[in-house]
Amino acid sequence: MCVLNRRSVYFRDIDTLEQGIGTKLGMCLQWITCFVVCYIFCFIRGWKLTLVILPAMPVIAGLIGALRWVGIEPVIAGLTGALRCVGIEPVMLA
Repeated sequence: MCVLNRRSVYFRDIDTLEQGIGTKLGMCLQWITCFVVCYIFCFIRGWKLTLVILPAMPVIAGLIGALRWVGIEPVIAGLTGALRCVGIEPVMLA
């Protein structure tokens, strides 16, 4: 009986793990594939501009990582405050 209880706990944990990772892994693969295909398309259509943008990719990735680490809310609050200061009412999307 004890072995059956352990197995059911393991299977429950595997189901929880699958629910948590299942969609995220698929979306991550979709985003990576989309990025690679779009980058190849950019090289075919406008290879000079793509070569200019290529060195900026680590900087862009670093900025995105910093924003995720700090949190995006203070940045959005600062931007909306700056827009209101100039007289533009920002529109927030829900």
